[in-house]
Amino acid sequence: IEEVRRILSFPPLGDRGLVELLPGGRVTDDLKLRAYIRCGTKAINGSGCDRSQLPANHLAGTCRMGDAGDRMSVVDRSL
Repeated sequence: IEEVRRILSFPPLGDRGLVELLPGGRVTDDLKLRAYIRCGTKAINGSGCDRSQLPANHLAGTCRMGDAGDRMSVVDRSL
């Protein structure tokens, strides 16, 4: 997160007025950044760990769906 912040601060990206949405520029403490990476936004406020907010959980359900004859699909239409 810190490296991405650093990269985005230089032109031309830094000149675009981009705003960090999550975890947000106000979160700079290493422990809070690590908690955010592990647990999502609730960890920043100290209200627990909710891994359902993490992008990795959403990516786990993405795959090519198709008919049985489609060699590129990994699941059929009935999953």
